[in-house]
Amino acid sequence: MVSIDSGSNNMQVICEPHDIFQLPLQVISNANERIDCCFDSEGLSFIMENESLYRALTSTRNTGDIRSRLVTEIRKENTNFCNLMMKYGGDVFHNDGVKGNFVIVDGIKYLCYIFDNDEGRERIVTQLVYSKAKSFVGGQQYLFDNLCYKAIPAREKIRELNKGIRSDFKDSIEDPSEIQKIAIDLLKSASFEIVLLFSTVNSFYRAEYVGMLFLYLKLYGYNLNLISKIR
Repeated sequence: MVSIDSGSNNMQVICEPHDIFQLPLQVISNANERIDCCFDSEGLSFIMENESLYRALTSTRNTGDIRSRLVTEIRKENTNFCNLMMKYGGDVFHNDGVKGNFVIVDGIKYLCYIFDNDEGRERIVTQLVYSKAKSFVGGQQYLFDNLCYKAIPAREKIRELNKGIRSDFKDSIEDPSEIQKIAIDLLKSASFEIVLLFSTVNSFYRAEYVGMLFLYLKLYGYNLNLISKIR
């Protein structure tokens, strides 16, 4: 066990294989209120292959008093594990391309697995970061809560995988230049109909000002006089 910042910060990097294996089991088994987990697809594979840790994460649901949440990238090969987590009352969420492998217990204890990422080698855990530093764990809890907010429920993702349905998506875009580019690309992709809805008169005038309306109405052969009549 190597301390990287001892004292009040209470953060450690653990390198001893025995401690890497035992500490998470101890921390998870001592949970009182909640367990929040984030695992990418490879990290989840590691959990599924680690029987003791696998049991620790699922058995805590049997008490009925501990709330658990898991954010991961759900794929066909891990749907059974996700279904098992939900079976015992856990909330499971899907997030495309999620990265990171960490556990937050009761909002006060943080565990992060660090894998050997050398290409051509089997991924193994080389280090474990453990912290009870209040400010640090609080920041990680905030990030995890945001991951949950942006993720979709596991049942919905599993249904899509089983039926071969492509996920719907939505983005909030605030950059004006990006908004204009997307709008123009959408107009270019139109094949037989364009329907435009403007929330305010000013937004209509802005679209006209940048030339978007005149250019593409002309390209698609519409009568430009219609614009002046509308106004």
